[in-house]
Amino acid sequence: MKHILASSLIAMSVSAGALAQQAADEVETSVKNAAQSVENTVEKAAAETELAAENAAQEVDAMGEKIVADRPMLRSPTNIVRDGYMPLEPADLTTEDLTGARVYGANDEDIGEIDELLLSEDGKSIDRVIVDVGGFLGMGEHEVAVTMEELHIMRSDDGSDFRVYMDATEEELEAQPEYEG
Repeated sequence: MKHILASSLIAMSVSAGALAQQAADEVETSVKNAAQSVENTVEKAAAETELAAENAAQEVDAMGEKIVADRPMLRSPTNIVRDGYMPLEPADLTTEDLTGARVYGANDEDIGEIDELLLSEDGKSIDRVIVDVGGFLGMGEHEVAVTMEELHIMRSDDGSDFRVYMDATEEELEAQPEYEG
C-alpha cells in the first residue's frame, strides 16, 4: 500500500509540475499577446495623432493665408523715432512683452492693444498679431490680425515699457475685416 501511495504521490507531483509549466506557458503567451496588442494600439494612436496634427497645421496655414487674403496689407511703418525708446526685432521679444502692449499710430494716437499672438507653423516665430481696436472697457472691440511687417516695436531705454507702432489710424484698422479665430 505504501508503494501505491508513493507511486500515486510521485505521479501527482509530476503532473502538478506539468500543469504548472503549462499554466506558466499560457500566462507567458497571454502577456506577449497583450503586449503586442498594446504596441499595436499605441502605434495606431501615434499615426492618428500625427495625421491629425498635419491636418491641423494645414488648416492653420489656410486660415493664415485667408487672413492676409481677406484684407489689404497696411503700410509698413518707417522712420519712427521716439526719445527714450529704441527699436526691437521680434526675436528680442517674449509673448509677455507684447501681449497687452498698446498700439499707437504714427502720430502717437492710441489705436488699440495687442490681444493675442499667433505663432508660425513651426512655433518658433510670431506669424500674426491680433490687435483689439475700438470698444470701451473691453466691449465692442474689433479684432484685426496683422503681420509683424506691419508693426514697429520699440522698448523704453530702461526696458520697462513696450510700444508698438503702426502706420494706420484707428478708423483704418476698424475698417479691416475682423479676425475670427
